Amino acid sequence: MTLVVPCWARTITVDDDGPADFNNIQAAINDSNDGDIIEVKSGTYTGDGNRDMDFGGRAITVRSTDPNDPNVVAATVIDCNGTKTEPHRGFFFHNGEDSNSILDGLTIKNGYVNNCGGGILCQEANPSISNCTKTGNEAKM
Repeated sequence: MTLVVPCWARTITVDDDGPADFNNIQAAINDSNDGDIIEVKSGTYTGDGNRDMDFGGRAITVRSTDPNDPNVVAATVIDCNGTKTEPHRGFFFHNGEDSNSILDGLTIKNGYVNNCGGGILCQEANPSISNCTKTGNEAKM
């Protein structure tokens, strides 16, 4: 006899200064499973857990509360605070992520790295990235 237990996708919330499942994005990613949605509330996300983020090959969605509203996108900010002496980027996709790995409706700013991909780097990955604003990011070669 085979027992089949359905797994339902969850919506995991992240808020940097209010009640939510997590207060940083990477912790929510680490807790997620394929099909989950990570909803990032409006605010500015900085520091460890909110930069150099890695989906780890998961087929998940990380998005703002309304990716189609430019005001919400502008208010949901990943501030990498990257500098020449302390380089950081927003996201690093390198585990074969495909169009089922989705980044939607975030502003990613102030990434600075000493190679490729100041805001987002994709290596051997092809995630779906839409409705995102990237500003003030640099990659020095």
